[in-house]
Amino acid sequence: MYPVLLTRHADTLRATWLKETERIVDDMRDMGRASPEALEVVRNFLGANGKFVRPSLLLFGFEAHGGEISPTIIKLAISLELLHIYLLVHDDIIDASDMRRGVPALHKSFEAYHEAHKLRGQSVGFGISMAILIGDLLCAEAERPWTEAAATGVASSEARLVFDELKQEVGWGQYRDTALTVEREPVPLDDILAIMSEKSGRYSIYRPIQIGALLAGKTIEDSGWLETFGINLGIVFQGVDDILGVFGDSEVVGKSVDSDLRERKFTLLTHFAFASASPTDRKHIETFFGYSKEDSANLMPALEEVRTLFEKYEVAKKTRAVIQAHYDKAVAAISASGLSEERQTELHAFAEFILNRKK
Repeated sequence: MYPVLLTRHADTLRATWLKETERIVDDMRDMGRASPEALEVVRNFLGANGKFVRPSLLLFGFEAHGGEISPTIIKLAISLELLHIYLLVHDDIIDASDMRRGVPALHKSFEAYHEAHKLRGQSVGFGISMAILIGDLLCAEAERPWTEAAATGVASSEARLVFDELKQEVGWGQYRDTALTVEREPVPLDDILAIMSEKSGRYSIYRPIQIGALLAGKTIEDSGWLETFGINLGIVFQGVDDILGVFGDSEVVGKSVDSDLRERKFTLLTHFAFASASPTDRKHIETFFGYSKEDSANLMPALEEVRTLFEKYEVAKKTRAVIQAHYDKAVAAISASGLSEERQTELHAFAEFILNRKK
């Protein structure tokens, strides 16, 4: 069951999302020669169910600090989802992921469209190119509500500044994460936690709530407790995601549970595997991390061997211990928020949901 923080405005967010994405598809139809089938690829992808975590957190921050919801605020919240989908589209290309939210990744859908219609050129390249362009379009669309809100005085310059910082932080986090996938030596724990902080702590939790509070009239200086809460809970969020990305059920998670290992991502799991393994087993793990993406003949059998070694050295359990420590720091910060008892209870329920989620 989802916490009330995620359900309070779920229907409004979903309705606004469908309206905005339909407008985007209509604009694509009006501006270009896209076929109805190509437009349907985009429509189906954008219609896949999401939890609207970041928009919901923005609305929570706004209402918890005295703001009254309006259509303009809802659109500003939706801008975070547009930005998020843009990042997911590009992330799926970077990670060579086939699935997203239980449906084919956008580049795979365009690849299948190209093959089905026997179009000119290479299907793989077409799929990747189209997905990159749609992602860029969604990123541009995320800017639109802020321009409109600034013109009417709804969005403060501080809120807009933090929105821009959010984009920069998650971009650098993704850059660092991708750069580390080619490293042969184990990545230090501090570096792993820093990336988790940038990609999840600031992007997914801290900044959305902070933006909502700023839109309600608070100042950046009021956010001390929130940074502690958001960054630590973001580490929890990413840590759980990493566990699900190796040991989860692909049908429940909505994406392949091989992708993180296939991409040789350095996570808390891999940190503890390198730290705990015997010299012989460590050699196997090092060999796996040395394979190129094209070496599929060796990669997949080795992947299952590494997953078995992860189980042998209980890396999920050790990762859970780190997650729990950061969860404790996050919930301890709530009492310093100055929010009402009801709002603090909602934050506690949300944090517990993040800790125990299965997808």
